Amino acid sequence: MILPKPERRGPKRPRRIRRGEPINPFASFNKAKKLCDDTFALTVRVRDRNRCRLCGSDHNTQCGHLISRRYASCRMEQGNAWTLCSRCHSRWTHDPLGWDELMERAFGPVDWAKRKFAAQIPSKPDYSLVRIPLLLLLKEAVKENGTCGLDAQVDKLLARHEGRT
Repeated sequence: MILPKPERRGPKRPRRIRRGEPINPFASFNKAKKLCDDTFALTVRVRDRNRCRLCGSDHNTQCGHLISRRYASCRMEQGNAWTLCSRCHSRWTHDPLGWDELMERAFGPVDWAKRKFAAQIPSKPDYSLVRIPLLLLLKEAVKENGTCGLDAQVDKLLARHEGRT
């Protein structure tokens, strides 16, 4: 028995995009999340006066999360981040058991265990609502500590919040 050859269909036409419709449906979510992440990181660096919490260096500082950013329940929590230099950040990122020991010494085993447990509570923050309190925290940290040599980054981020860039 010979089966008939299937009909060939032409290439699929792309769906028409209406005026004003975002091309990526998650674009506004991703943009808000990125803005919140950048604001949070800069707030932590200003809060810690742009110095590594472990070695005191002010060279190439970064925001290091004590509990990974992938746990949304504590991603934007001020107590979950320290300013670290790139050297310390890299060292401890690649030594999770050593990091766990360091955090147990810093916070005590019971408090560290509570933090890890709390991080596992599922949540999905609305970044468009989180943005304003983060901006206020940044302004408060700048008022309290100055910009700590981060003038350009602070100005650029404030402009992004105001929609100037």
